[in-house]
Amino acid sequence: VYGAASVTLNGKDLDPLLVAPWEVELGGAVQVGTNKLAITLVPPRKNMLAPRSRAGDPGWNAPDLGGTDTLVAAGILEPVRIVEWQ
Repeated sequence: VYGAASVTLNGKDLDPLLVAPWEVELGGAVQVGTNKLAITLVPPRKNMLAPRSRAGDPGWNAPDLGGTDTLVAAGILEPVRIVEWQ
């Protein structure tokens, strides 16, 4: 994940994914039969601030963004896998 993510399984909020290793325990949220997994991505904050810096909006200067107003990658890096731990 580039950015952060919130995860729900069958409507139950699970631990947010804020830093590597992008893993979450599904544990008690798994049901027998069909399950609904939802991953909501929150892109890096810089991607919200950079366009405002480029537009010259007051208070949104590039040095606060690490010296550049370019966007950074955001999203899921690879397929989501569900792994059973013994």
